[in-house]
Amino acid sequence: MRLSSRCGFTLVELLVVISVIGILAALTLGTGSFVQNKAAHSRAQGEVAAIDLALERYKIDNADYPEASDIGSPGDLYAADPTSPEYRIAGERLFQALVGRKNFDQAASSSDTTQYIELKKGQTGGENKSYIQDPFKNPYGYFYDPTDTPKSLFNEVVPDFWSTSGKKTAALKGSEEDKAHYLNWVANWPNK
Repeated sequence: MRLSSRCGFTLVELLVVISVIGILAALTLGTGSFVQNKAAHSRAQGEVAAIDLALERYKIDNADYPEASDIGSPGDLYAADPTSPEYRIAGERLFQALVGRKNFDQAASSSDTTQYIELKKGQTGGENKSYIQDPFKNPYGYFYDPTDTPKSLFNEVVPDFWSTSGKKTAALKGSEEDKAHYLNWVANWPNK
């Protein structure tokens, strides 16, 4: 009587193991991007709160918020692509007001320059590191016109400050459906 000894795997067994590993890898990679997006969203919430506080400190010292009204109308700015020049210009004005210099690498111009927020190198963007960028690598949106009533599109009194949470474009027409798009943004206005 001869006993057969089995010394390896069959082709079917190998294919089953490889396909199971592939499915598990796909599930893990899909979850990884979701977790990264959630982490960036949470980081943006913390940064928006810190910048909102810096804006309040700026207002205490200067009797008003930094102005960013000549960039366009609020509706145009909110609907613009966050990589557009309007966002960059608004971000540069906000950076200059809160940090007290033109870019991240520049030394403060004088000892009486007030710095309202401390930024890390990764929080600045642009070729010259001249604006505050969100965790999605876009400039934060900012709008404030002291002559406008109401002061902004979403807030009654304070300026609007937001991250689009990685969304590239939007279309603001004023309807409730269009405004629902903005509920996914990280912003200093209350989500209603």
